[in-house]
Amino acid sequence: MRFNAQTATIENGFVYLPREASWLADYLHEITTFPGSKYDDQADSTSQALAWITLNGREPGLLTFYRFENGLKLLEEGYSLEEAAAKIRATPEELKAWAERRRKKFNKQVSTLISPSRK
Repeated sequence: MRFNAQTATIENGFVYLPREASWLADYLHEITTFPGSKYDDQADSTSQALAWITLNGREPGLLTFYRFENGLKLLEEGYSLEEAAAKIRATPEELKAWAERRRKKFNKQVSTLISPSRK
């Protein structure tokens, strides 16, 4: 079964879920009752996504984006740089660099919005 091949990844803490989401209870119910549950779409798509990541040897860009954005949220919640980086499986230097790039991009967007338009 495809999902069995991915249980070690999940059990070892390499899969992160949001703390709160409208869909979270249904998702967890389906995953934890699989294969005996009525529905298996989310279990199938989860196992396929984890297999794809494993086979390709790198994380898709969108997942990297969300992982580092989650790190920034952890920093806002009061976690230290080291704690936040560990939670998202990054080095403190990587998380700090991400935060600096985001700040530069934000400052550039804000200055473009408030500058007079050029004709």
